[in-house]
Amino acid sequence: MKKLIYQALCNEAVGKVISILFQNNIPNCRLKFKRFRTPPGYCSNTVKAAIFWGFYERAELRLIAKHISPDLPIIELGASLGIVSSNTIRLIKADTPYTCIEANPYLIDYIQHNIKVHNKNRSALSVQNVAIAYTSNEFVEIKVSSNNTQARVFYESNGKPGESKHVKVV
Repeated sequence: MKKLIYQALCNEAVGKVISILFQNNIPNCRLKFKRFRTPPGYCSNTVKAAIFWGFYERAELRLIAKHISPDLPIIELGASLGIVSSNTIRLIKADTPYTCIEANPYLIDYIQHNIKVHNKNRSALSVQNVAIAYTSNEFVEIKVSSNNTQARVFYESNGKPGESKHVKVV
């Protein structure tokens, strides 16, 4: 039953209407209608619908709220749109270091914007456009898609211009 409800609420058509109505600045009904800016070309309408209805990264948000330690530094791998970041940061002390790692260069400005809008006074925040990869190369290629959850790291170039970006490796 839950799956059917999800499919009815979070599909391309519903997401497109939500995206148009809110001009890619999507409110989240589970998070007091906080709005999250989404990139038009790098976030699917299905994901936008999931953000609106509060399904997007819901399990992660519950686990973090239950297990977070307000004093320990945090490194978030795959910060995506900054939704988890925006909510996690409010659970830690203002001077606790928080680092967001995101390989997709098209999402960096959105992460920074979403965190800043929801957390005005953060001094110990770092958003880094790097990839974690098991290679001795200094850079890898990342292939991005129209869905923020589907970027992939390649260890060797596929030679097709415009389909991938070079990202620094940490």
